[in-house]
Amino acid sequence: METLNFDNIFKEHKDLVFSKVYLTLGSFEEAEEVTQDIFVKIYFWLKNFQWKSSIKTWIFSITRNTCYDFIRSKKEDTIPIDDINEVSFPEKDDIISKIESADTIETVFKTLKPIEKLLIMMKYGDEMSIEDISKTIQKTFSYTKKIIYVSRKKFITNYKKIYETKNI
Repeated sequence: METLNFDNIFKEHKDLVFSKVYLTLGSFEEAEEVTQDIFVKIYFWLKNFQWKSSIKTWIFSITRNTCYDFIRSKKEDTIPIDDINEVSFPEKDDIISKIESADTIETVFKTLKPIEKLLIMMKYGDEMSIEDISKTIQKTFSYTKKIIYVSRKKFITNYKKIYETKNI
């Protein structure tokens, strides 16, 4: 089994973690603060890492959860819920999965709330199921499905507004 060295882990993952946090929160200052919190957690929890997943997966799980905790602490997840019985998601060949440029995603993400960005990243970037997302954010399945649907719709609408003349 590989020996885990915090300095090496920090050097190897700091830029990726910061990028994911910045993309989620949209604020450089907040991203710096949250990234620091993430690496403090990694430092203290590293001795408990049990190799049930790769170190990268473990780090990004901490990153995702820390971002969500930060967002939740700011109480920005105030998306109103309408009573929708049928919310369905299209197949993977939709607009979100066709976008390949990080700059394009970042530009559209700037138009979204942090919780909306986080949920889109969890659903489409991390390919998490709605059930797993609902457990992670500690909300009901129907609430989670609804806010992912609303977030996805807003992302696509904003993408089309910004890039309507470009072909995907």
